Parts: sequence; structure tokens; C-alpha cells
Amino acid sequence: MGKFASSDGTPLQAGMNPSEVRRRSAEQIDYPLTGVVWAVHYPDDPQNISGAIEYTVVLATRQVISNVRSSLSTGGYVNGLHRTLNPTTTNLDGGELDKYETPLDALDGDHVLLIAPYGQGWQLVIAAILQHPRAEYSPIKADGHQLRYQHNGTTIKVDNDGAVEVERDKSKLSISKSNVITAEVDGTKLIVSDGAITAGETVPSKLLKESFMQYVESFFDAAFGAAALAAIPQDGGKAGFTALKSAMGAFVSGGSTHPTTILKGE
Repeated sequence: MGKFASSDGTPLQAGMNPSEVRRRSAEQIDYPLTGVVWAVHYPDDPQNISGAIEYTVVLATRQVISNVRSSLSTGGYVNGLHRTLNPTTTNLDGGELDKYETPLDALDGDHVLLIAPYGQGWQLVIAAILQHPRAEYSPIKADGHQLRYQHNGTTIKVDNDGAVEVERDKSKLSISKSNVITAEVDGTKLIVSDGAITAGETVPSKLLKESFMQYVESFFDAAFGAAALAAIPQDGGKAGFTALKSAMGAFVSGGSTHPTTILKGE
């Protein structure tokens, strides 16, 4: 394998002039390589040379190469899908973070698989992302055939039946196989089924009344302004909830009656 770092550890550039690289790395790379993303270089970074997001990668051999681009599942001129890979920021074992000494599985950056088109080491490209050996989540057989995506604290899951769940901190939104929608925030649960909105039975009634009415007040205040806020019954009791159900039902179904009119009882 050719050398991707000079004797003093200075990383070579994946996109540098081929003749410059060949003076230091003449061997052909005919097999995939593995490594860990060390740093991200955005298009406005002075170290960026391609205009696309680039990465510095620490190879499993402890060689370092910069200006590495990543393949995308789709990346056309107009449409595309992009996820910025995670750089290394922490030594998971604690202590000093060193690209040449810290064990690769202790680097929290994304683990990647690289290939060299036409066997040219100076053209290394990230072809795939490998699961981190210390990943906090790993599928088990009971999970079945599922899709799970987690990014910056937000998790999206589609299970074996096609049911969808989105979770963030203490908030969760799910759509079941039978099209029942459940929204849960800080223990307060709302269920939408067959066009009707009901309260989750698992939530204490007093907490439900207080939290739910606060949530709805915020929603209507943002959606319709102070007039709607003033119109919502403040007792949080059965009458208020019934009026709210009617208003929300009209709103969701696209009816012509304004929710504030229903809430006022006009």
C-alpha cells in the first residue's frame, strides 16, 4: 500500500496534483481500506479544494489523508440527499486524544470504508459508513425488518409493519399500522383515531388537564393569535375539552367554521 502521510505525519491531500502524490506514493491500491473520520472541511474552509464537503481520515494503518470526499445515495445537480459525517471529538476511553495513538474504537468519529477509483491512492473516496464498534444501539432479532435513523438526538423508526415513530427527548409522535396517531409530550398523551381526538388513559387526569390545556393554548396562540387564546375555556375541565375536540376536529377536517367560533360557543 502506498504511503498517505509524509514521514513527519503531514497528511497528503486526496485531491492534490497526481504527479505530486506519485512522487511519494507510487503503489496502486486494489482493495478497500477502513478508517475513522477525524475532521470535516466545509466548502468555505481554506483547506477545502473541491467545493464539496471533504474529510480528513485516519486509516486503520495510522496513515492520515485529507480532502477525502464521500459518496452519496443521491446527489444530482438539483436533487440530493446529504448527511455530514461525524468528526472525531472525544477519546471514549478518556485521556488525551491522539490520531496516532488513541485506539480506533475509542475515537467517536464515524468509521468508514474507502476505495481508490482506478487504484489511485490520491483519489480515495468514502464508499460506505460502518457501524461504530461501540454504538449505543444495535438491532436485535426481535426488532425485525426495520429502518432506524438517529441524528443529533432525534430518532426516526419504521418497524416491520410500516408503523412510524419519531422521538426527540421527552416528545414522541407515532403512526400505527392501523393509522392511529399518538402524540406524547412530557407524559401527556393524545390519540387521534377515526377522526376523534382522545386523551391517553395512562396520564393522571389532573396532569392531563393542566399540561394539555397549556399545550393547546400555545398551539392556538401561534396559529390564530390572541383572539383564539382568549376564547379557550380556562377551567381545563370536561366542557373545555369537549369544546376543544370540536374545534380541533373542524380544523383538521378542513371545515369552514373557524375554531375560535366553536370555542366561544357561537
